[in-house]
Amino acid sequence: MSPKRPLLAVVTAADKVQVWDWERRALVREWDGLIGTERIIPVGFSADGTELVATSVRADGASVRVWDLATGRENRSVTHPGGMASDSYPVLSPDGTQFIALRSRDAESVLVDLPSGRLTTHKLNLVQSSGPAFSPDGKLLVVPSSMGPVRIFDTVTYRETTTLSGFMFGTHGAGHSPDQQRLVIGGTAFEAVTLWDVHNYERLLTLSAPVGGIRVTFSPDGNVLAGGFNTLHFWRAPTWAEIEQAEAAERAGATK
Repeated sequence: MSPKRPLLAVVTAADKVQVWDWERRALVREWDGLIGTERIIPVGFSADGTELVATSVRADGASVRVWDLATGRENRSVTHPGGMASDSYPVLSPDGTQFIALRSRDAESVLVDLPSGRLTTHKLNLVQSSGPAFSPDGKLLVVPSSMGPVRIFDTVTYRETTTLSGFMFGTHGAGHSPDQQRLVIGGTAFEAVTLWDVHNYERLLTLSAPVGGIRVTFSPDGNVLAGGFNTLHFWRAPTWAEIEQAEAAERAGATK
């Protein structure tokens, strides 16, 4: 999803890459998801929502491709056959300038500066990373793992600052609230969604769902959590008016 515009990028069962305006329920642009032997996978949008950034994955490597949503034309691409691999997990910074392809264990993760095409590498020693996410200010990178723990890295040094643990199953997705006060982690079954305070990393809330491998995100206003795997689930936070109404009803019931 785009942080600035109501845009959502998906890949269909017919191998089409589509960008939708989810407010108008309108298709904005569509591309072939298979170009020869290359498979196109959307990663994110530019900061202003005018470009789609995707990976182009081949058997022998991968590249980053950037499309203009207004014209449908490819603006630029960055190819590093020796740097990015088809088994890497891609994630884009909120400002749309930093693309990182995460790799596990001893393999080096690759950071691509999209404006310049410059490449740097970082050895993060990840284990089965899944559904990583930057914080809205781009200062933190949250990396869940299908093995369970969630690792948080500072994006200046790419050194680990925090590890969240205690999960019964694997973790599969992450996202920050727009005000950066909460971190949501996608999991499995009765730990489908866990909500954390970002100041002391205390677990605040646990939500269940009848699916596993959930990827999660906040709505732009921070009031709705969306997540799922094949089936999309939504959790809405009550408004202050609804909370006050419920508390008033509870007090009225207690006085009877």
